Amino acid sequence: MKIVNLGTSHGDPTLTANQTSHLIECGGKSYLLDCGEGCVASLIRRGVVPAQLSAVFVSHMHDDHAICLPLVIAQAQKYRRNFPDIRLQVHIPDQDAIPALRAWNAAMLSGKCDANNLYDLRVYGPEAPFDDGTLAVTPVPNGHLEGMLAEPEIYLPKQKFTVPPRSFCLVIRGEGKKIFFSGDLSPVKPALHDFPLEAAQDTDAVFIELVHYNFDVALPYFRQLRTKHLFFVHRGNRWQTPEGEQEALRACADLPYPVTMAHDGLETTI
Repeated sequence: MKIVNLGTSHGDPTLTANQTSHLIECGGKSYLLDCGEGCVASLIRRGVVPAQLSAVFVSHMHDDHAICLPLVIAQAQKYRRNFPDIRLQVHIPDQDAIPALRAWNAAMLSGKCDANNLYDLRVYGPEAPFDDGTLAVTPVPNGHLEGMLAEPEIYLPKQKFTVPPRSFCLVIRGEGKKIFFSGDLSPVKPALHDFPLEAAQDTDAVFIELVHYNFDVALPYFRQLRTKHLFFVHRGNRWQTPEGEQEALRACADLPYPVTMAHDGLETTI
């Protein structure tokens, strides 16, 4: 299994990094996890076109994770004739996004294609995991969207979701490997209260965002983590500077596994 970090910035693209997006190559197939700004150009520059993607998974519908989804779908439809055996599956976490997404793609394609017949659009969640026999994706709810809607002073770590969760971490299995992607975690305190530590255990790699917590809070969690490699993605501005990168790596120096600050274009074979 190969992971290519196409975009490693936080909510905004920067001079050195696109918004969040990751390409997964497994068993001769290609999959996209999140599709922030810049992901289609990054794919094409790698020699991969959206029509080659077997599936796309969006951790949540914020623009920095989903803004290029209409373009990914449109490109996959436009060039599907070149890959007739591949039918794109699009997995999103929010039912409310479906009408808008279909309408936008119909507008871009000027009504020339019936979107319902050219790709599959599905809402996924804990009760609807993905498994195509090559890659299995299990969504694990986190509190990113619910946390942003809550008042910090009344938000409780053990709060039950009153509506279906719409933001997820993703556990990915393929070729005998297990990978964990955190998505975006809750922005309200206590930090990392929604990090599903158990789901991230016994993994070959963990890719975790680096925006919504500080290392003094994170390190106790990281020391409990059983993984072979920790990667920081979705990095805030501070952590995109050489000084910030060194500060982060020094903070993690005593962890019992290697730690890597991911950059756009980083390729990792698991």
